[in-house]
Amino acid sequence: MNLNIYKTLLPLALLALLTSSCASTRSYGKKYPEQLHKEVDFNMSLADFNSLKGTQTSDMKDDSFRWVYLESIEDEKMTDIVYYFDKDGDQPLYEMIFIYKDTVARNEAADKLLGAPNDGEEWRIVQEPYTLTAWKYKNKLVMAALIPNTEWDE
Repeated sequence: MNLNIYKTLLPLALLALLTSSCASTRSYGKKYPEQLHKEVDFNMSLADFNSLKGTQTSDMKDDSFRWVYLESIEDEKMTDIVYYFDKDGDQPLYEMIFIYKDTVARNEAADKLLGAPNDGEEWRIVQEPYTLTAWKYKNKLVMAALIPNTEWDE
């Protein structure tokens, strides 16, 4: 091939790679509901979450082995997001529960975000650095990251 083609293609390839890697800070791409703040992601520390959201640990429920934070959402389909943070170490975010107004809204969101279940009636998405598991319960879509030393990894 002509050397000029390589000189043209290399910068374009690097630009495409850089753009795709910066498109989302989330580990799992577009698997989250749009109501979730774009910088919230699994394994973020409780301190980082509090800094981002303007919350304090005192705003959270002490649930023996985890911190629980409930965020009310003003949306036509979703009512709340529940965040679970481990109480040990960096206190990582390891589970999020998206509460919808009804099962119809929940099913639409699950289909759009996750597609058809790939593990029975649940989803298992194996991507680095953690495996994401998700399931439906009543009007909720539950997502948990299998982070070492947290509830779902044990």
